[in-house]
Amino acid sequence: MELLIRSFGGRFALPGSPWLAARGRPDEYWLDAEAINPATGQLSGGEQRVLAVVAALSGNQPLGRNLAEVMSGVDRGNQTLILAALSHAGGSHQHSDYQRQTDGTYAVAIAGSLFPWPVPEKSPSQDRLPIGATKAEAKRMTRPKTS
Repeated sequence: MELLIRSFGGRFALPGSPWLAARGRPDEYWLDAEAINPATGQLSGGEQRVLAVVAALSGNQPLGRNLAEVMSGVDRGNQTLILAALSHAGGSHQHSDYQRQTDGTYAVAIAGSLFPWPVPEKSPSQDRLPIGATKAEAKRMTRPKTS
């Protein structure tokens, strides 16, 4: 979900996206990973590739293309986000490491993420994300349906 929120200014994480479904409670949504790939035909190749990675990491959807093709078809910023998402999915943010101390003993230290999420650059569309919004605010933020 983090990749969906961070990529493309968060516009694919807005209510009204075909892969976001409202939950039973107000202001809550869930990601329907199976709905992503069939709904991206009108998007650019880069957008399709990033969303395919979101679907593959969020559900049991196959990537549908080889990883080299995915990475060569997205810009550097989205490559960085995909690498961070893969690192996070692999659990590297929870890894620990043994470090030898100067006295010859070993200590366990948190290794940190192998490829951390970049510092986010806030874009105007991210102000419209429904996270923490009231129901009325989320309704105003919903993208209009296109015919």
